Amino acid sequence: MTEHLLVFGEREVADAVADGLDRHGYAVRVLRETLAGEDDGDDAQWLVHVVDERDLSAAESGAERLRLTDLARDNGGWYDATQAAEGDEGAEGAEGDEGAEGDRGGGPVRRPAAGD
Repeated sequence: MTEHLLVFGEREVADAVADGLDRHGYAVRVLRETLAGEDDGDDAQWLVHVVDERDLSAAESGAERLRLTDLARDNGGWYDATQAAEGDEGAEGAEGDEGAEGDRGGGPVRRPAAGD
């Protein structure tokens, strides 16, 4: 099993990327991350936590990481290589937002470090 974390500035983009990954068999979860020092909900990042249950070789895993990096970049986001595989209780699930589709499954996500 491999975990990945993609980060986007817009919820709609994160949802669209998550929908595409979900259709391809990944377990995905969209989470909202409020930026440090911000009080309002306007300043947030949207995280797509991706779980790949396949047993991949090191080469296959590296190729998958590159593919997800390109996917994030093509959609105006980035792949968080430093935080992708570790869990943390810090990120909030999107289910707390009004009108949100909410949790898409998956597991815990670690917050990006300040300045990322």
